[in-house]
Amino acid sequence: MFFVICKWLNKISFHILTLPKIGIHEVYKSLFLEIINGKFSKTYYKHSEISNHELGQEYQVNIDSDDALENLDKAIKLNSGLLGIKIEYVPLEMHDLFSIRYAGHNLNLEHGVLPENVNRVNILSKNLITTMKVANNTSFGEVLQMPAYAGSTVIPYLSEIIDIKALDVIRKLINDIKDEKIDKDFMHNTDNQYAELYKNFYLSLSDVRKIPDISQFQIIINGQEFSISNFDYLKDAKQHVYDVPVKGFGKIRFSKPYKNSHLYSLTIEDEKNHHDLILRYSKHDDSFQRFQNIANKPFGTKVQYIGTTESEAKIYLQDLAVVREQVTEE
Repeated sequence: MFFVICKWLNKISFHILTLPKIGIHEVYKSLFLEIINGKFSKTYYKHSEISNHELGQEYQVNIDSDDALENLDKAIKLNSGLLGIKIEYVPLEMHDLFSIRYAGHNLNLEHGVLPENVNRVNILSKNLITTMKVANNTSFGEVLQMPAYAGSTVIPYLSEIIDIKALDVIRKLINDIKDEKIDKDFMHNTDNQYAELYKNFYLSLSDVRKIPDISQFQIIINGQEFSISNFDYLKDAKQHVYDVPVKGFGKIRFSKPYKNSHLYSLTIEDEKNHHDLILRYSKHDDSFQRFQNIANKPFGTKVQYIGTTESEAKIYLQDLAVVREQVTEE
């Protein structure tokens, strides 16, 4: 378990990081918080000069400074036998990444923000950072959120590495949204290593509409503000992203109707990535009966599909056909 302490704008903040598959050790976490907050106090006893089995003279160890870094330094100087854990201090250079600003009548920290609005802001901010970190071919290293400050609500972020190309893509996306011209060619270019970042950041941004009273959303990079205020355009984000012609091959797994709906679905294993893909169609479609007949074919039957994307794993069918496997004679 790692504890990261940041000094930023003369403010101290700390973050708890965990390795994959390793949870948070609550005892060590509690001990760390006592040390950092200057509230550690414990009585120890020296071994008796007469017998190692008897308690000798007692002495007190206090870590009680108002300075978090001073407290940490004192804890490091104590031997690990006293605290029960080994503490190492490893300086980590962090850089200004960007700030996210939420502007609105009820979103000014100086006047207080409703708890439900704070929660929505935190969820969206976390989703945007997660989207940015996991997008293909981005490299930011560890990203830390600093304490928010007033000016509406501004949340700054630091990162180990600055991926300039990824930040350029975020700038481009915000400007494209502002101009109401999403770049589908850029987003669906499979040779573009930042296409996933553009697409998924856009989808995450669509949730900004869920924050009550927001009048403007900004990402501030190197002091330059990139703003969105036309939130109505974001409500069609999924349509902008997914309404794309597609075709491919797969093998039938199962089919089912939707309850209380005119829609039906056929789940296949996509030949390209071997993931499940849901092909949807309606009983109102002219080809409904033909789609149904094919959907009822045996498990493993190979089919070719043509349609438009509805999500990462759903396609609305325009055409469907059985692929006849050729048998070669020996």
